[in-house]
Amino acid sequence: MHTEIALILLLVAARGAQVDGRQQMAEVHDEKFYYFGFGSNMLAKRIHIQNPSAQFVGPATLAEHRLDFATIADSRWNGAVATIVPTREALTWGTLWDIELTNLADIDK
Repeated sequence: MHTEIALILLLVAARGAQVDGRQQMAEVHDEKFYYFGFGSNMLAKRIHIQNPSAQFVGPATLAEHRLDFATIADSRWNGAVATIVPTREALTWGTLWDIELTNLADIDK
């Protein structure tokens, strides 16, 4: 799958539809979902801590967004938390992961 198409799927969720008690999301396929990892979630060792089912798809970019560290420092490791911010003409590099839906609640822990 072309990474630009996958990222569009990540950013566009179906509105209001419910399937098996969960919201139908465009990035969901079978019992998995696509996830754009940035910051520390680009590293397999890091993402597998909370999401052991994550399978690396490949490098990916997210248009019109930039990486930022503007949030309050995390008390667990005394560092700022990475986030992405909508920004015209910016491009953020990351990794595309295929993750089982059972890990959805744990994705950003």
